[in-house]
Amino acid sequence: MSLALGPAIFFSILTGVGFALALYWKESTFDQEDILAQRIWLASAFLRALSTTIIVFLLLSPWLEEEKIQENQVAVQLLIDSSVSVDFVDDSSTVDYLINRLRDQFADSVLLEISYFSNEVSKERGSSLNPYKTNIIQSLEDVERTFSSSDAIILASDGMHNAAANPYSLLSKKPIYTLGLGDVRGVEDFKIVDVRHPSVVNTSDEVEVQVDCQANLLNGEAIRLDIMHSEDDLPLASANFALSHDVVDTTITLTIRPRQTGIKAFTVEANCTTDELTQANNAASFFMEVKDGRQNVLLCAAGPHPDIRAIHKALSEYQTMNVSLHFMKDGPPKLIGLDGIIWHNLPDRRYGNLSISRDSRIPQLFIVGAATSPEKYNALVDGITLPTGSAWSANRKVVFQSSSIPLMFTSEILQRLAEMPSIRYPSGVVHQLNVSAQTMLTEGRQEPVLSNLSRGGKKIFMLIGEGWWKWQRAERKAYGNADAFNTFFQQLTNELIQDFSQERLLLAWTPRRPKGKEEITFSLDALEENYTRVIPRNIEINLTDSKSEWDTTFAPKSNNEGITSSDPIALRPGMYLVQASALVSNKKLTTIAGIVVEEDLREYYTTLRDTALLQHIAHSNQGAYYSKEEVDNLLSEVMNWISASKKNQVIRSVKPRVNEMLWLCLALLFFGAEWALRKYAGSF
Repeated sequence: MSLALGPAIFFSILTGVGFALALYWKESTFDQEDILAQRIWLASAFLRALSTTIIVFLLLSPWLEEEKIQENQVAVQLLIDSSVSVDFVDDSSTVDYLINRLRDQFADSVLLEISYFSNEVSKERGSSLNPYKTNIIQSLEDVERTFSSSDAIILASDGMHNAAANPYSLLSKKPIYTLGLGDVRGVEDFKIVDVRHPSVVNTSDEVEVQVDCQANLLNGEAIRLDIMHSEDDLPLASANFALSHDVVDTTITLTIRPRQTGIKAFTVEANCTTDELTQANNAASFFMEVKDGRQNVLLCAAGPHPDIRAIHKALSEYQTMNVSLHFMKDGPPKLIGLDGIIWHNLPDRRYGNLSISRDSRIPQLFIVGAATSPEKYNALVDGITLPTGSAWSANRKVVFQSSSIPLMFTSEILQRLAEMPSIRYPSGVVHQLNVSAQTMLTEGRQEPVLSNLSRGGKKIFMLIGEGWWKWQRAERKAYGNADAFNTFFQQLTNELIQDFSQERLLLAWTPRRPKGKEEITFSLDALEENYTRVIPRNIEINLTDSKSEWDTTFAPKSNNEGITSSDPIALRPGMYLVQASALVSNKKLTTIAGIVVEEDLREYYTTLRDTALLQHIAHSNQGAYYSKEEVDNLLSEVMNWISASKKNQVIRSVKPRVNEMLWLCLALLFFGAEWALRKYAGSF
């Protein structure tokens, strides 16, 4: 049972008055004609009514329940883009106008919260850790989580999302209204997007360096590209060209001839006479390892095959190799002066004699296909036994794993390799005699694809499968080039032909193309002869800036898995020579590499508003999109939504705040006063 406060008070008063009338109506104690007695009678009745009313109200108070009607206050979150790309255009006047108009319109009826974002959300403009990265989706999700009381979000941004998250994946329970900042045409700018070059070359070779360039609103401008060596101010190669359109996306090829061996640093610079957005993206640096002399590789096949054509093309582009192609129909191959042999579909039933003994020290890669004779192969090579009489009717996806063939790929190349189509594979069981040597396996079944069968000073790799040419075709169709396919076969062949009769160190770092102030983790691995992994000891890594006197040395941590890694270290943009040294089987070994720490120029890649993304975010989340010229229209839309969203809310309290002790004391006081009056009148 529950009682409202109003009816409870009315019932208490009515009961108190009724009880007082019933008690004093026929009271004969008082002289009705005496004025004083009548006043005492009225006062006593009034005191009895008050005390009775209070007692009844206190008795009813446990069942009281009050209702309070309160209007909800709508809260709106304004999220403003403070990344560098917005600062290029300087929309501060638009943002200030938007904030002032929202405050005027909302007044005290709507709660306005203002936040800023680039890679993260902050309450103050300019306090972002990385204004050179814009993560619109993460920022919106953070605002929803942090300011959960907000009923709607207004996003003021140029839409230039350059983080990893998919910008079209956001679905919010709150309406999101977007205001397009920035410029729909972009700004005047020339930039070097990427530089593509061989990682290892030979002295005096003609080396092609491909420079991907983009230009915006520089029609008719003359550009000069120079490649400079870090140790010389004179350009090694130059190219002059003119821009013939407002928007240009082109590749310029420059040819250089490195003459000094070692890890060498180079810089590509673009000279543009027009005032640009920035000149920070007019230069790019890179390292190349320059060696003295090419190595000879023979690609020997049973006959023409699509895989042979694709592999031969990939290896022919590798600067440090002389790759020759030989078919067995032309007779046994000549093995003199070779640094490595790649056998394709050999030995087969026609050509079982490969003119090479089981004890040969020439590094060999066997690419096993449907035409390979399992009986002759099993008699020639130890380590894996091929099934006999088996059809090549299986299709298998390939997965990579860490093993004794150290193939190191960038994250982009690994992603492409993961997308490659299936290969043809024997339907029988391949017997694995050395499971730990597998570098590539079939997905799910874990059957060997790429294996290291080296032992006793002989270096032998084995690649099982047909249809590698489909990798090249699929990658060209998806990306316009076959960089992952080429990189895989080039690294595999280079690993095959290198002279690793002594121990060596493998130095790597993550990420492979770090940005300024981004944390970099260095790792070091070691191999003995025959690819036996060894844990390096007493490691030191030295970093030297190739353009200044700065250098530092630090000692990484070790673990028991054959890998040592450093704590992350943040470096400013620049070119660094990295020297790593360690003890491997009580011998001190050293390796050197070059690392380029780039300026974070993601905000410069695109300088025009992404209207499509802002429209998608608004329309997918019950909102609307407006350009910066339509601020007033945005305000009208938001105010209409607020008017339609206001609701009344009933808040119930089980028990109102009643001070029982105070009212009980008052009731006793009134009873005592009534008793004193009656005693004075002589009724007791």
